[in-house]
Amino acid sequence: MEAQALDDLERIPADFMQNPHELLKKFRERGPVHQVVWTHGAKVWLITGYDEVRSLVNDPRVSKDGRRANELFARHSGAPAEVAPADTVSQRFDDELASHMLNSDPPRHGRLRTLVSKAFTPQRVERLRPRVEEVVERLLDGFGDRTEVDLIADFAIGLPITIICDLCGIPEADRADFRQLSLKLVGAGQDPDEVVRASKKMTAYAAALIEAKRAAPADDMIS
Repeated sequence: MEAQALDDLERIPADFMQNPHELLKKFRERGPVHQVVWTHGAKVWLITGYDEVRSLVNDPRVSKDGRRANELFARHSGAPAEVAPADTVSQRFDDELASHMLNSDPPRHGRLRTLVSKAFTPQRVERLRPRVEEVVERLLDGFGDRTEVDLIADFAIGLPITIICDLCGIPEADRADFRQLSLKLVGAGQDPDEVVRASKKMTAYAAALIEAKRAAPADDMIS
């Protein structure tokens, strides 16, 4: 399939993640493979067929290296990827954030996964149960006097971020900021300049937290 110019491609709307089902249904009816412009402005292949997705995720020629995504953002912004400085690329993560475990290829992926897997043995996960139940009860109790509740914002986001903060040993005083930065980085349709600022703030915060854990380690994943 030949690549098309950006102007000829369908653009995925910024609010796609709020209700993706209708749009994905339309693409599935057309076929399993589509070239589109994603919400952040990058030209991508959207794969909607089950068999095709399985083939791709098991194909060693397909990379998950997050740093390559930054190259794509640079290229599609009009700047040469090999020379584009970070402050000229709209909506990009710092490489320190883009190259995390889920965005890494072997052998780096295997090395990082081995480290992280030690925190998620069945025994350690089971020990999380009381804390998860405690957080669930606290969040649900907060709905008692309300006539309307946004389950996504008030429950489905709050629960995992709280447990992630617990696992990583993020201090209580920092958690509200950590949540806001995280939502800027992973939410669809965010302002590109805000994503850049959030990326730099998160990288700086992570570096400071790592140094603090080196000085005073505790029982958490970052330590």
